Amino acid sequence: METCYKMMRSDVVRNITLKSNKFDIEPEITAKIIKKGYKIKEVPKDDYAQVHTAWDIGFADSTAIFWFQQIQGELRILDYYENNGEALPHYLNILEQRKDKYKYIYGNHYMPHDAGAGNMQTGGSLANRAYELGIKPVVLSREPD
Repeated sequence: METCYKMMRSDVVRNITLKSNKFDIEPEITAKIIKKGYKIKEVPKDDYAQVHTAWDIGFADSTAIFWFQQIQGELRILDYYENNGEALPHYLNILEQRKDKYKYIYGNHYMPHDAGAGNMQTGGSLANRAYELGIKPVVLSREPD
């Protein structure tokens, strides 16, 4: 029973004790929040609002992309993709596929600070390469540990 993405207030999460640590965590979360009397609802995509992406660049592990909208202070997670061992054009192709399939109107593409660093293989940064291939990334600054 996969129940997809979850968005809830932090006080709801703090009041749940979880035992699962693999894929069975999704139905456990769902069952426990229902038992506590919380309601679950599907939140639709706004067809006229921009869709942003947030990237987790995996140089030694997986690269992940989240698609989201921010509407009236509400964060709506729309989609997620993860893969490894693929070059940047693969991920840009995924962006195009999602855009065509779901009619996304792209806004910002947020990338972590290391996307702005030079690459030893190409000499340029991942963000610069993404820009050359047609997207305009927003490289986030590194947060102190």
